[in-house]
Formats: sequence, C-alpha cells, structure tokens
Amino acid sequence: MTDEEAIQAATAAQNPNVNAPPPPLPKEAEGWMKTLSPGLFENYQQMETLWNHPAAQFSVMLVKDPAFRGAVTEINQKFQKNTVLGYELAWVLLIWILRAWRLSKAGTWLTRIWVQLWVSQLFWAGALFLVPWLLWGKSYQMVLATVFRALIHQF
Repeated sequence: MTDEEAIQAATAAQNPNVNAPPPPLPKEAEGWMKTLSPGLFENYQQMETLWNHPAAQFSVMLVKDPAFRGAVTEINQKFQKNTVLGYELAWVLLIWILRAWRLSKAGTWLTRIWVQLWVSQLFWAGALFLVPWLLWGKSYQMVLATVFRALIHQF
C-alpha cells in the first residue's frame, strides 16, 4: 500500500458516524455470554454507556482505519522476539558506552546533569522510534502516523 492510498483509506475511515452505539448483540452470542460468565453480559450492556468516552472513540477510529489494520498486521507478521530483544540490547549497550564516555569528560555536577538529560532523551528516542523503524520500516511509520492523526482528531 502506498502512502497516498493509505491516506485516502484513512480519510475515508474517519466518517462523522463514530458516535454510533455498538451494534446489537446477536441472540446466539447473548446466550453464549450468559453461559460463559453471568457478569460478562452485564458488562456488555454497560459498554453502551461508555461508548462516547474519548478513549473508546480513539480506539474505534484506529480500528476503522484500514491502513492502520494493515500496518499492524504486517508488523505482527514480521515480529520476532529475539530480533527485537537483540536490537534493543544493542541499543542499551551503545547508550551505556556513550553515557560512560560523556560522564568521564564532565567536570562539574551541572555538566553531569546535562549529560544525563540529553543521553536519556537520546535513549528513549532510539528505543521508541529508531529501533522499531529499523525493524519494521514503513509499517511502523504508518502506525505512528495513524495514531498521531487520531490523537489530533480527538482534540
């Protein structure tokens, strides 16, 4: 899926009918939920009152977006636990070495605080954005773009 197609699909998914109540529960599912757990069916009925909560609207907006679903599916297919852990551990070791090197050059306590601040920001930027982007590329970029677009739409 190209960026233009994803943007068009995301725009089409964001229709004004987001505040609609959840669909009625089929009779078979209602009977199944009652036999499975008596409290589960009452929780479903309480969900109707929570439908207009901003977190629910945010989740619905994400799930309705076909570009988001496609990107999450692609990330799920490419996900390999050992590879992710290896990249993250390599990033942690690189940051430890960088922090130790820069702290050895810091002479005052104010310089040490400054080094800790920018190195920790570098660590989090790399752990949350750089490493996943290296592993999953465009799919991760699409997930982030869709999440940011949905967050902006909430406000």
